[in-house]
Amino acid sequence: MTFADQTELTRICDALKADVVRPTGRIQSLWSGYGELYRVTVHKQGHPEQDLVVKSVRPPSHADHPRGWNGSLGHARKLRSYFVESTWYRTFSHRFAAVAPMPKAVLLHESEEHFLIVLSDLDSDGFSERLHSLENSDLSPYLTWLANFHSKGLGVATDGLWDPGTYWHLETRPDELTAIAEPRLKRHAAAIDERLRKARFQTVVHGDAKLANFCLNNSDATVAAVDYQYVGTGVGTQDLAYFLSSAVSPESCARHHDRYLTMYFDALSVAISRDHPQLEASTIIEEWRDLYRWAWADFVRFLAGWAPDHYKLDTYSLSLTRQVLDLIEASYAQS
Repeated sequence: MTFADQTELTRICDALKADVVRPTGRIQSLWSGYGELYRVTVHKQGHPEQDLVVKSVRPPSHADHPRGWNGSLGHARKLRSYFVESTWYRTFSHRFAAVAPMPKAVLLHESEEHFLIVLSDLDSDGFSERLHSLENSDLSPYLTWLANFHSKGLGVATDGLWDPGTYWHLETRPDELTAIAEPRLKRHAAAIDERLRKARFQTVVHGDAKLANFCLNNSDATVAAVDYQYVGTGVGTQDLAYFLSSAVSPESCARHHDRYLTMYFDALSVAISRDHPQLEASTIIEEWRDLYRWAWADFVRFLAGWAPDHYKLDTYSLSLTRQVLDLIEASYAQS
C-alpha cells in the first residue's frame, strides 16, 4: 500500500481537531505486508507542531510471510495481535509508562479491515537512538526497563491481552510444532509450556522484547519500548531470554550469563520493593531464575519448527534446552 492514505489523514485530522496533518516520511512496512508505519506532523492553530507516529494496518487478502508461514492460523494470530495492541494502549499502558517509558496513544481505531494506532513520537521525547547490538555496550538501561515493566505487571489481570503472552507461545504455533525434527523437543514441548504457565509468580510480559523494539535516550541512559502486539501473561525471564538473544552474541550470553541475570534481578528487586513492598522479592527471583533456562527452551522449541536453520539455535541456547529436557525426563523416570 502507499503510506498516508488521504482518508486516513483526514480521520486523524478530524479526531485531533487539527488544521492540517502532513505526512513526513515512511518508517517501514509492517510484518508480512500488513500495513505501514509512518510519521506525520500535526498543525493546530495556537499550538506547537506535534510529530506523531502512525501504525496503519490493512490486513492483506494474502499474506506474504518471509518464511512461507501464510496459513489462516497465522493470519488470525496477527489480526488478534493488533486488537491486543489497541487494548494495551487503551487500558493498560498508563499504569506502566511512568516506570517503563513507551509511546502515548492519541488515537485508536480498530476493525477487521483497518487498524489505526496513532502514537507520540519517541524521537521527540528524546528516545532517538536505535542500537543494532549491545555487544560492547551497557545493557543495564534495557534490563532495568524490563525489570520495571515486570514488577509493575505482577498481579495485574490481563483481560484482553494474550494469555499466555509472547509471539511464540505453543498454543498458537501448532504448525511449527509439527515441523520440529528433534524428537525429544517435540515430545516435551507441552511440558515446557506447562511449567512456564504454572509458575507461581506471573506478570505481564512484553512478548516481543527484541533490541529493535527499544529506543535509547542518550542524555540520561534510559530506554523506551514499542510494539505491544504480543503483550500478556508470563514470567519475566521469558522477555529476558528473548532480549538477550537479540542483543548480544551466544558467546557473550555464555560468558556473562551470571552477570546479565544479576543485573536484571538486582533491578527487579529494587522495583518490587517500590511497587509491591508486601511481596518478598527474593522468592520471585528464585522462581524466575530457575525458569530462565525453561524460557530459552520454549523459544528454541518455536525456532526449531519455524526456522530450523536460525542462527539463534546456537551452542548456548541448545545447551540450556538440553538441560531442561533432561530435567523433564528425569522427573518422568522418578514418577
